[in-house]
Amino acid sequence: MMKNTFTFLLIFTIYSVSAQKKHETLFDNGRVKEIGQYDKNNKPNGEWKRYYETGELKEVFEFEEGNLVGEWKFYKESGKLSNIIYLNTGLTENFDEQGKLFSSGKQIINKGKQGEWKEYYSNGNLKRVENYLDDIKNGPYKSYESDGSLYAEGQYKDNKEEGLWKYYYKDNVLKEIGIRKNGHRDGDWKEYHINGKLMWLRKYDAGNKTGSWEFYDNLGKLIKKENYN
Repeated sequence: MMKNTFTFLLIFTIYSVSAQKKHETLFDNGRVKEIGQYDKNNKPNGEWKRYYETGELKEVFEFEEGNLVGEWKFYKESGKLSNIIYLNTGLTENFDEQGKLFSSGKQIINKGKQGEWKEYYSNGNLKRVENYLDDIKNGPYKSYESDGSLYAEGQYKDNKEEGLWKYYYKDNVLKEIGIRKNGHRDGDWKEYHINGKLMWLRKYDAGNKTGSWEFYDNLGKLIKKENYN
């Protein structure tokens, strides 16, 4: 009985291997460009690899009955990991030359970035958080100093700054506030001293200086006016 079982497993293994068809393409210099395999239904299956013309590994990905599954890894020519796409969720992680996480967010093949994306400083602290729709910035935006303190917050619409924007000193102390339209400053913009007193009152029209500008010292005294008409 054991002999028959062994024979069956051996035959099954041989059949499974023979049912897989190897795929390999080469560069003009004879180095492997892409390697993988097809199943008995001629669908890509199992692990596939792509290489640079110099021979270094470029990509590693996996198929299951013709569908990409698992992780899709990309490498720099230096051999260091560049990106990972988690195909079940669309999460993408990008790494710098030191192998540290540089940015992360959801990315859909042929549609680009989607939803919330985060970018990081080399020390690991958050650098910015932005939102995308089909690879175009749309929605809330925040940026941070390398020490983790908030620097700016606002909104994007179709890749342009839109609506209320705020800028900060350290420790989330308000520095500047105003409206942006189509990416440009518009209307009244106020800038404050670190003690909270008004420093500048500026007016803009589609990014152009206009009206009366007023400058105050840190005690609230009006120091000068500038007119733009």
